[in-house]
Amino acid sequence: MAIEGARVKLDKRGQYTQFESDPKGGPGIARHIPTNMDRLFEARVILAIERESKAHYDRVAKRRQLDVNAIERVVKERRKILASLEQRIIEQKKFLADWRVELKKWDPSKTVLRASIARK
Repeated sequence: MAIEGARVKLDKRGQYTQFESDPKGGPGIARHIPTNMDRLFEARVILAIERESKAHYDRVAKRRQLDVNAIERVVKERRKILASLEQRIIEQKKFLADWRVELKKWDPSKTVLRASIARK
C-alpha cells in the first residue's frame, strides 16, 4: 500500500522516478493488481491489459507510419531535384563538348586576318 500511495502522490504532482524512461508513461511505479480475486476477475483484468496494450501499440504504429510517409515524401522530392540536376549536368556536358569542337576549328590567325582585311 505504501508503494501505491507513493505512486499516486507522484502522479498527482507530475513527478517521475528514475525508473521511468518515458515521462508520458506515468510516475514509473506500476500499479498493484490484486491477485487474490476469482478467475473471472483475473480474466477480465488480463483482457483489459491486452486491449490497452494493443491500442497503445496501434497508436505507436500509426505515428511511425506517419513518420515513414513524411520521409518518403522528402525522398521523392529530393529525387525530383536530383533528376533535374542530373539533366542540367547532361546539358552542360553537351554544351561544353560542342564548344570544344568549335574551339578546335577556330584558327585565330585567320580570324584576325579576315578582320584586318575587312577594314581595308
